[in-house]
Amino acid sequence: MGKSYNRRFRKNGLSFMVQDTHPADRKSDTDKYYLTVNKGGIYKIVYDSITWEIPKFPTIHAAQFWALTSSDFIGTM
Repeated sequence: MGKSYNRRFRKNGLSFMVQDTHPADRKSDTDKYYLTVNKGGIYKIVYDSITWEIPKFPTIHAAQFWALTSSDFIGTM
């Protein structure tokens, strides 16, 4: 995967979109973005099915890389 900063991308047959985290939901300065996935025409928030946490990312590319490497552990709310 080449480095890309597009907010919308497709990986492993899923359609993802990176969204900005609301300032009230940020625990640190690096929690700028979170990931959503298209399920039935609606973008739903992605969580890690092992830790049950919503992963937050410092960059759009970090979110894309996580989606690529963790696609087996992705769940939606």
